[in-house]
Amino acid sequence: MDPVARAAPRGPAPCRGPVAGRRPGRVRGALDGLGGITHNTAVRVVLDTNVIVAGLRSNRGASHELLRRLRDGRIEAAITVTLLLEYEEVLGREREALGLSLADVATVVDALAALSIRVPAGRSGRPRLADPGDEHVLDAALAAGASAIVTHDVRHFRAAGSFGLRVLTPRQLLEEDRS
Repeated sequence: MDPVARAAPRGPAPCRGPVAGRRPGRVRGALDGLGGITHNTAVRVVLDTNVIVAGLRSNRGASHELLRRLRDGRIEAAITVTLLLEYEEVLGREREALGLSLADVATVVDALAALSIRVPAGRSGRPRLADPGDEHVLDAALAAGASAIVTHDVRHFRAAGSFGLRVLTPRQLLEEDRS
């Protein structure tokens, strides 16, 4: 059986689509060992692409720790197809700097798809953020009922507070989890 299918979270539908069917392998340890994941934690977040990139760039730091917690089922990440495709595009573009092959990029994207909760998110049609390129992240968080958007670009999401969403850095989320 395909390891991604075996690792599919229970509960809301796992993400499938343009990246389904690829066979995952080992990539930097953060997303290895997908088996037995369930999503029953209280914290549901949307991870901005820059958090994924930072988590793969170094095996130290808050972003990498969030990827470990996602793998271990200690946080719940919500994604949309648009966000997953952005992960794939940016990781593909940054793969040499990250020391990844194209197969590694596919593995990471498949792991993120298997570990995340897929939510349908349409565009609201009204720009709410200073950077229109970030609107899909806000849309995903709203559709998922997420408690926060986790990003290294907090200033890009200032308007998210008016929708009851917190905008946190990876370090801030980890600090909240400790208290």
